[in-house]
Amino acid sequence: VRVAMGDVDGDGLPDLITAPGPHPQAGPLVQVFSGADRRKLAEFAAYEVGFRGGVYVAAGRVAPNGRAEVVTGPGEGGGSTVKVFDPLRGRLLGEIPAFGLG
Repeated sequence: VRVAMGDVDGDGLPDLITAPGPHPQAGPLVQVFSGADRRKLAEFAAYEVGFRGGVYVAAGRVAPNGRAEVVTGPGEGGGSTVKVFDPLRGRLLGEIPAFGLG
């Protein structure tokens, strides 16, 4: 499991963000848990549901909303597309090819 922390819900406490490493039975499911009470705040597939190469996660303030967004990168075999999500609204905010590669 890969993890990151960031204040995704804007309550001033860091929330836990998880994603699987490479595994033949684990898809690209990202989950976000509250730092206050550990309840699940969000979950979403960061890449195609059949992708099994694992997902790297990070958090940072990208949009001017006072909350951290979730940033993902695909693991082995997933290309180089970095994505930014607003997990509480269930939206992909943008994606870019890392290192100028597609």
